[in-house]
Amino acid sequence: FQPIKTLGKMLLRRFSIRGKLEDLEKAIETFQLAIKTHSKECSVCLSNLSAALGKRFEVKGELRDIDEAIVSMQRSIEISQEDPNENYTSLNNLGSFFGLRFGCSGNINDLDCAIACQSQAAERTPDDHGMRPGCLNNFGLVLLKRFAHYGQEDDLDNAIANMREAVRITPRYHPDMPAHLKNFGDALRDRFLH
Repeated sequence: FQPIKTLGKMLLRRFSIRGKLEDLEKAIETFQLAIKTHSKECSVCLSNLSAALGKRFEVKGELRDIDEAIVSMQRSIEISQEDPNENYTSLNNLGSFFGLRFGCSGNINDLDCAIACQSQAAERTPDDHGMRPGCLNNFGLVLLKRFAHYGQEDDLDNAIANMREAVRITPRYHPDMPAHLKNFGDALRDRFLH
């Protein structure tokens, strides 16, 4: 069982480096095989499958991939033995998937789910954790989407506050700093234009 999970992770990693779709397809097949043959209730396998499906959605744009990524991640969270206060990584990923699907479908329920997940992820991520800036940034992004949809200033203010904090706590030369600064700048621009 462990070798299959490891193979899937290695294939997904190689896809990240090389960008060859065949590695991603093999990673998805490997995670599906691990779930099917070894443990339908493996939270880590479901989470890995979800991540791979999310990547394939980004590459191919097929809505069924993001649908399956959401279902897999929800099931992973549901069966996880992890303390609910420590599942911020899964919540952050699930929120991102809902946000991606909202971008395709325009279904406001997806946006609401994205906000709920990102809010919980930002709230639960410890202050000193390396993921905290990303969670705050992602929460700000989905709040900006809702602001664009409804025009509620509270959403814009909360987005700016979360993004400001993400920029403040991101190490100066961290690779995510340019994206965090851009998103924060976009939010400030939206306030100026509103």
